[in-house]
Amino acid sequence: HGVQALKAITKSSQFRAAAIGYFGHMWELYAFWAHVPSLINSHSQAHGGTVLGNESLTSFATIAIGAVSCTVAGIWSLRAGRNIYPGSAVVAMVSLIISLFCCLIVPSYQRMSQGVFLFFLLAWGSAVIA
Repeated sequence: HGVQALKAITKSSQFRAAAIGYFGHMWELYAFWAHVPSLINSHSQAHGGTVLGNESLTSFATIAIGAVSCTVAGIWSLRAGRNIYPGSAVVAMVSLIISLFCCLIVPSYQRMSQGVFLFFLLAWGSAVIA
């Protein structure tokens, strides 16, 4: 029964799209959360500390800002799209574009000042969760 049920579920293209999107999002999310402390530690060592005073607080802020961005994105998704696309699709696309941009510029993070680096982390942390 299990294999047949799995085959029946995966025949739905809508289900497959949603499942792949979800798994991709969760992969990005957990990879980001796991990598944030090492990014902050490396940057802190190269720049003599962090704007917020310690690495743990900076890591917490980078991850916790997701609670705010998730709420804002949820409200925005109710209004976005204007009957052209579902609002959630618009919000997801914007978030993915921001996250992609962050992925592309992360190799230069050591050149960022402490303030720019904190802004970068908070923007990326917001986009990953939204």
